[in-house]
Amino acid sequence: MIGVQPLLENRDWLAAIALLSLDLTRPFYGLMGVPIPNVQVFQDLLRQAVQRFPLGFVLFEPREPDLAAIDLVRQGVSSLSSPDHALALEVWIKTIFSPQDPRWYHYRRTLMRCEKQWREGAEDILELASYPEVVHAINKFRNRKELEITLSTAKRTVRSSWDLFMYNLGLYIDGPDIARQINNLLDAVRIRDPLQTVTETTDTNQFQQLWEVLLKSMRAEILDVLWRKAQQGIPTLLPHPMEYRRKL
Repeated sequence: MIGVQPLLENRDWLAAIALLSLDLTRPFYGLMGVPIPNVQVFQDLLRQAVQRFPLGFVLFEPREPDLAAIDLVRQGVSSLSSPDHALALEVWIKTIFSPQDPRWYHYRRTLMRCEKQWREGAEDILELASYPEVVHAINKFRNRKELEITLSTAKRTVRSSWDLFMYNLGLYIDGPDIARQINNLLDAVRIRDPLQTVTETTDTNQFQQLWEVLLKSMRAEILDVLWRKAQQGIPTLLPHPMEYRRKL
């Protein structure tokens, strides 16, 4: 039945469909970790969803009739590609595009701080010297060269007819005047610079890759040290890294 998903999850779907339909974002699919093999067929499907059910995207208010766009994409990916790709897309939206569990960002902050202190000569409390694969993953995460080159190219690219259509719907604003063009809180949530969203999604995807290497490599005792360090100053109890490891 359409409309049974939580409201925020439906908004995430509409936002992902709109963003990934843009020609502007196509070069970033790999960086963002979009789990779709045939990008052209996928984008055609996304654009069909926008064209058939535009009101949900324009209003950014996923009412029941407009949620047909989400079902169209889910079913289309399943039939055009495979049910596995449809499931992978749903997982990507929940964990990368709009993480439902943002608490592991505390782990990211703690890991980066501990690694920086170790490089500067402080105690190696996470025993990073014993985990070269984790250090390599940290260095890879910090290397933003490919992202910066792709962003630079995208900013110089003339918008396609489809992208102009999406901008004309009022879904996106870019440039230095974005703050002054947003009139109210709803617009602040609904209207964004797509390249900013791409950057944030790439960042999340690349840290997720680092996080998985860390979980698979580190001893339980070291993960416990990371958990205790990340927990400092946090009023709510963070899930232990071992809980995340069991889900891999």
